[in-house]
This record gives sequence, structure tokens and C-alpha cells, in this order.
Amino acid sequence: MGTEMQKRIDLAWQGCAPWIVEFDGSPTITLLVEIRIGSLLPGLKMLAEGSENLRITRISAIKAIPPQFIPLDSFLEELEKLQSEQTAELSVNFKASRDAFDLDLHMVIHPLKDGKAALELVWWSDQVFSVETDNPAQFQALAGYFIELQVLFGAGSLFISPESGIGSDESWVEL
Repeated sequence: MGTEMQKRIDLAWQGCAPWIVEFDGSPTITLLVEIRIGSLLPGLKMLAEGSENLRITRISAIKAIPPQFIPLDSFLEELEKLQSEQTAELSVNFKASRDAFDLDLHMVIHPLKDGKAALELVWWSDQVFSVETDNPAQFQALAGYFIELQVLFGAGSLFISPESGIGSDESWVEL
């Protein structure tokens, strides 16, 4: 890992350390932004190869229709429905297993203007941090994984926040 990358991780650790290792039952949010819509499917295909139990769920904008699991092959069609608001939510659930952690992730796809998207990853800190672990080393591994996702999807920026920080710019730490 290069020195610039290590500086990036060290700065993020300083910003996150006071709250990221405390488990209060609420999730932590990682946000990947400035992603080209066209990068989503190739990124998901690569993600499916390197993770466990990848499942895509469509929640219809029509409340009477129950959530549906969709195959990866149908993703582009479902993404168009999300962009046209026929679909209320398109999300991906998967497990990321590394030496340092086994992390269950819930990723919500947010289409934005100008052919861009954001990915909101919801996860729980107790799957990474505990009183028995070397928390800076755990954060190093976690940050490395999220940076891999940033590269995989071609995201311009990556942020982490406690769920309670949504709506507050001060709570977001750039990684």
C-alpha cells in the first residue's frame, strides 16, 4: 500500500475512531458517490464473484407488490425501472469475508442526475470491531475493502458515518 493511501486511511481512522468502535445497535453507513450508472453492472458482476450470497432485491413503487429477488441478468432492466420511479428501491445484500472480518452488507442504489449514482452500504461495526481486536488494524482492513469497492465501481469519493449522522455534514468522514 502506498504512502498516500496509508495517509488517507490514517486520517479517516482519526475521524472515525471515537464512534466507529462503539456498538450501540445502530448501523454504520459507507457512501460511494460519483459513480457512472454504466459502471454498476460490471461492478456488480465482479462483486458477485468475490462475495458470498449476493442477492438483488427490488421493492416496487406500488405498495401491493411484495419485494422480489431478481437475477443479476435482469439488473439493467430493474435499474431503468428505478430511474423511472417504477421501483422504489433496488438493493444488494451480500457477505464480504476477509481475514479480519465477516461483514454482512446491505447496499442501496441511488440513481442521481447526469448519469451518476451513489451506493449506500449499511453495516454493523460489531462485525469488525471488538474489545479483543486491534481496532486500528481492523479499520485498516475495513478501509482497504471499502477502497476496493470504490475502485471496483469507479466511485469518485468514499465517506463513512454513523447512522445517526445522516443529515449532518460534520458526521461524514472521507476515506
